[in-house]
Amino acid sequence: MFGDAAARRNYRLPGMGAAAPALDSAGMAAIATPRCRTTRAARRVRSASVAAACLWLLGPTTAMAQAALPGAVRASFAEGWVATDEVLVLELAASVAAQRSRLRLFVGRHDLSALMRMPAPGRLEVGGNLAWDSGETEVVLYLAEAPGWRELGRWPLRVRTAAGFESSQFEPRLESRIGGRALQRRSDGAPVTPRGTYAEAGARGGVNFTGKREGWQLEAAAQVQAATFRGEALRFSTLGAFAPRVDLAEYRLAAAHGGWRVQLGHAEVGQHPLLMNAFAARGVGLRAPLGAGIDVALSVTSGSTLVGYDNLSGVEERQHRIQGAVLGAELAKDWRIELSGLDARQEPRPDFGAGTVADRERSQGLGWRLHGKAAAGRLRLDAAWARSRHEHPFDAALARDGQLAAVQPATRDAHRIDVQADLITADSATTTTTTTDSAPPADTGPTLTLGLQHERSAPLYRSLAATVSGDQQQARGSATTAYRGASLVLSAAQREDNLGRIATLLGTRTQERSANLALPLPRWLGEASVWPQLALSAQRTHQFALNTPALNDSGFAATHRPDQVTLQQQLQLNWSLAGGATLAAGTTRSSVDNRQTGREQADFATLAHQLSLGLPLGPTLRAQLGGQRSRQLARESGLTGRSEAANLQLDWQPTPRWVLGGQLSAERSEQAAQAALQLQLARRFEWVAGEQKLPGQVSVRASAQQSQPSEAAAGSRLRQGWVDIGLSLNLP
Repeated sequence: MFGDAAARRNYRLPGMGAAAPALDSAGMAAIATPRCRTTRAARRVRSASVAAACLWLLGPTTAMAQAALPGAVRASFAEGWVATDEVLVLELAASVAAQRSRLRLFVGRHDLSALMRMPAPGRLEVGGNLAWDSGETEVVLYLAEAPGWRELGRWPLRVRTAAGFESSQFEPRLESRIGGRALQRRSDGAPVTPRGTYAEAGARGGVNFTGKREGWQLEAAAQVQAATFRGEALRFSTLGAFAPRVDLAEYRLAAAHGGWRVQLGHAEVGQHPLLMNAFAARGVGLRAPLGAGIDVALSVTSGSTLVGYDNLSGVEERQHRIQGAVLGAELAKDWRIELSGLDARQEPRPDFGAGTVADRERSQGLGWRLHGKAAAGRLRLDAAWARSRHEHPFDAALARDGQLAAVQPATRDAHRIDVQADLITADSATTTTTTTDSAPPADTGPTLTLGLQHERSAPLYRSLAATVSGDQQQARGSATTAYRGASLVLSAAQREDNLGRIATLLGTRTQERSANLALPLPRWLGEASVWPQLALSAQRTHQFALNTPALNDSGFAATHRPDQVTLQQQLQLNWSLAGGATLAAGTTRSSVDNRQTGREQADFATLAHQLSLGLPLGPTLRAQLGGQRSRQLARESGLTGRSEAANLQLDWQPTPRWVLGGQLSAERSEQAAQAALQLQLARRFEWVAGEQKLPGQVSVRASAQQSQPSEAAAGSRLRQGWVDIGLSLNLP
């Protein structure tokens, strides 16, 4: 069995992933032999396989347990990874080499004894004209002697992939679609869609690759988006009519080894909540260990999110960069401190339809973050502090040769602390019942967790790489308890602004209180079809002014000072009925108490009821019915508004490939009545391309809408309808 590398494709050994079996009466079927180029070699392999099986079957099982000769055989391949065409070498002691005719070699489940060769004394080889399957298996050498076989050695065989990786994974993805609006009708006065009838196509595809070799890990990923309609192009919001129809959505190249990692492309950098918090952009990054539990992470990215083939590195524009550095150290078990630095610059970027005036900005900052846990994980702390200097450099384009008042740079601080404490934890020993995946254990012990968060950012604080609003202070406390499937969550929060108490600025405070209770009544009372799952929630929000700015200096009159209390209460009941039916009922009550000067009677009260019923009408047909009724009272005017809504949804799947769905909805208020109907027919299929099956779907959707104003409201009846068709094809 000899030949060049191209011919070795004929000798790949399937099923090499299992160890050599202990043969019983059916064991001969487990011995497979490779295909050979000559009939004589094939006969040799078959004869050796049959003889090996017979000897194995005749020998007692205790013979297999005999100890191998220590140091008699050494495998050169046992300590590392080998190539698919590598020769496996065993170095034999003289006493073992002298019994060459009685040696039996197994690779996985395959007896390769007939393919062994001994080119030099004490050197046993196999392979070179074989192609080993990638992955991990075992090589076992036996000595055939009466009354059975003796194992001389067993070694792991690790085979790299054809590309040279110890393990690799390649995942292509493709989502393509072809469709459009085939028909559209409307009555006079109905809204006109800009495109009318149309046909279009689009696709989004990419690849993900990961590979490992000798401690290295390589990653590569890319995603491309295409659209025939330019309005759906990836960069239409910034380039308008010049946006390319086929564009690069994102890409990433990375390599890691021994704690080192270098990356190019899209990434999220930074873990400081006040300075640089998971800022997503295109750029380069490096993470390196410095020893003794210390590491450093450096990153340079674009100043904003980038897509497209331009500026592939993300760092070509010097005035539009986010540069960050994080130095981390493991202080003790489960505790870590990180020091972060930031130098960020942003240039104005066009955004069609945004309606904003962009300005040049720059921020520089330093900060630290400490996080960890203690008391066996029951106490958790995450604390952070940052100081940032923010400025608006002169922008000639914004000035337009005019005079602009310079914005003075501001250096401000911000801090944040989050503490979680598990005062009572469930004892796993109290769990005595077995439940399904959809239901948590019923007999777990009680738990109680307290949480406290506090955050303060000084006036004018701003960092370009974190979404933190300056001039705000907020605090939140929470308590969460659970017992036997029931849970109760209580929380209280307070937020206020104008921390500098500037007399000409209006300062406000917002206080929130909430409670959420869930009770698994069917689990407790034992009748799932009678007792519902119960959920009850209540929330109170009070927002009011903290000061009264002078009218002449600020423009705020006493009637402009907010003072409003909002209450919301909700009750939800869910039943699981016999036969797979479900029933849900809910009630929501809300009110707005306006205490603002001059608007004390501008209050509102709303009461709404919801009901939903799911019915299985057969193995392939299911119906969902729902209804809602609400009433709103405006106390200032004494007017009461009412509205009702109902909907019906049917889903029919006569075969695994065909799906028919329909939805009818209607809504009525004192101003108008509206109705909408939608029908969709879809067929799933698989397109076979070579050995790959590509799932796809073809669909037709028809929609119709009608609006009829009430007698008290002016207007005419409006109707419109359309038919959309679509074809999608995916590569998972």
